[in-house]
Amino acid sequence: MPQFGCPLDARVRVPQPARGRLDQLRGLTSYLGVEGTNAIKQDGLLFLNSRVRTADVTDGLSNTLALGERPASPDFLFGWWYGGWGQNRDGEADMLLGTRTKNAHTWVTDCPKGPYQFTVGRLDNPCDVFHFWSLHPGGAHFAFADGSVRFLRYSADDLLPALATRAGGEAVALPD
Repeated sequence: MPQFGCPLDARVRVPQPARGRLDQLRGLTSYLGVEGTNAIKQDGLLFLNSRVRTADVTDGLSNTLALGERPASPDFLFGWWYGGWGQNRDGEADMLLGTRTKNAHTWVTDCPKGPYQFTVGRLDNPCDVFHFWSLHPGGAHFAFADGSVRFLRYSADDLLPALATRAGGEAVALPD
């Protein structure tokens, strides 16, 4: 489903085989649900077995992230638009991502533990699976709980944890 992928990432236009699994094709996405700060805190909107209601978003729908942009991993093991297990069978780093996600299984990759931040990434770097980034210069697109979509620059990294929580009580002013 090409509409689930960023137009700049040709890899999402057709199903891709995951590393070592040529018989299993994966439909990829460039847009992941924001689970909050990370999977452990579950302080965002979308996480395993989430039942967050609109009334639970006391920070305001226009101040709470719902989706964020991040290309699929180089080996296509992370970034499925459906049923991905993620790091702990909870979808994290696959179809869900926090703004300060940690590498839960350093045996999966040789990446640092983290937490990771919103910064520039590369399609060939497996460690970039642990943070939001895009192929667009300077930042990435995010959908907010009110339905709006905004392009956030990497310089907004310090604001992302506050924007990712649904009831943190933080006052956040987005940069222009």
